[in-house]
Amino acid sequence: MSADRLTQVLTTAIQHSIRPARVASSGLAAKYGSDLVHDPRRAGAELNVRYLVEGELQRAGDANAVNVRLVDATTGTQV
Repeated sequence: MSADRLTQVLTTAIQHSIRPARVASSGLAAKYGSDLVHDPRRAGAELNVRYLVEGELQRAGDANAVNVRLVDATTGTQV
């Protein structure tokens, strides 16, 4: 599974699992890329969201590892 596809799957799962959750589209969120790491408060304000999900997809042969973090966009700290 590609990182883009994983982002789409996670976005949909969060949107359907957590109510009321305002989830920015994966396409809109993708424009920030690694900038989320540098300034999550700016990204949160521009996307009008309280929390950000960031992470990496690592591949090792046939196996994949996913590291995911929930970040409070108002403070920039990991929850």
